[in-house]
Amino acid sequence: MKKRRVFIFFLIIIAVLFASCTGFFDLGVEKIVNLTPADQQPKTVIYFTNTNSYTVDVFSSNFRETKVASVSAYQSSSTISWIPTDEGFEFYFTYKLPVAGTELPYIPKKYGVDYITVKIPKDQTTQFIIPELSRIIPVNDKLFDDAYIAIKNNNASAIQLLSGSSIEVPITGSSLLNWGETALYKLSPTNNVGNYSIRIQGKTPPLYNSGIKELQSGYLYEVEVMGTVTDDKGISLTKSKLLTLSSL
Repeated sequence: MKKRRVFIFFLIIIAVLFASCTGFFDLGVEKIVNLTPADQQPKTVIYFTNTNSYTVDVFSSNFRETKVASVSAYQSSSTISWIPTDEGFEFYFTYKLPVAGTELPYIPKKYGVDYITVKIPKDQTTQFIIPELSRIIPVNDKLFDDAYIAIKNNNASAIQLLSGSSIEVPITGSSLLNWGETALYKLSPTNNVGNYSIRIQGKTPPLYNSGIKELQSGYLYEVEVMGTVTDDKGISLTKSKLLTLSSL
């Protein structure tokens, strides 16, 4: 009986010590968790406001590999947690210009608005403005050095643009265009128009049949493939223009 009481006593002592230790550790964790209330946690937050009439992508390096945000026209991005710095951090922009139903990437290095350098204050929410191109670039300045061709297929059969025997790949989408589809191609202005043709139903009418005699730097050529195509007819140049801010 005495041994049993001694055994129970030791069990009680162990239980008290365990509870005390547990309380101690709980107290330690509680102190760490509640050191700063949740609503007062330090935060460094940024966001971007787009002052342009087209979407702008924001990147964290000049290589434009990691996208920070994609900001629609006249909108602001969601807030983004960031590392504070007073040394100056650079954000890089790619403007998505609307050309022939496609968002054509544009990086205005010539005008120095392809990036901004900013400081990022600690524990603050900071807004960064994406430069408005129309306030910096003359509206009639040529925007691109390449030439562009937008081809619309109004034929029931699918078509492809060829360079010699090679298939040209458009900026976005498939190289094979079904009826009603339009594709935008980037071409070097030094290329000979005579090298290009359109494949359709076993025929390859040359592109110069459309009326394009040469490719000019910075120009957009809009070409339509008709419902009936022969070896020398059925391709038409509907419009050509120099790509500027005023012509978009």
